[in-house]
Amino acid sequence: SDLSEPAPIASLVKPSPSIGEVSSLLEEASVQITGDDPVVALEALLVGRSRCFEQRSILCLDAVDQPGSAVWEMDSTVITRREAGELSTTPLARAGAIILSDRLGDSAILTATDADTGTEATVLVLRGEAGWRIRDIIVP
Repeated sequence: SDLSEPAPIASLVKPSPSIGEVSSLLEEASVQITGDDPVVALEALLVGRSRCFEQRSILCLDAVDQPGSAVWEMDSTVITRREAGELSTTPLARAGAIILSDRLGDSAILTATDADTGTEATVLVLRGEAGWRIRDIIVP
């Protein structure tokens, strides 16, 4: 009888991306994140943020959330809970429309709609040396 070698298990399981792969995904958005337009930057940041959730990577959050901010704390808690198998959600998991409400220098307040729930949130973004980062998401 013909006994061919079975495929190794590793080839059947898609490995989760390494930190390097996640950061290279975020580098694709770096032009938008470092540019002058906070609306374009927030679109890219929210895409990156959802990738961080998909990959369950807290380190990834540093590329989208301002480290130590309220939103970084909230997002890292969501990822920790998901790692523990809990169903944990966060506002703006998938962003729809984004509107610039106010801008003062390197800070901007935007209104973003969650594509899944239709809920509106107010988002504060700040621009530093590494580009724009989400500082806070406020859902009324």
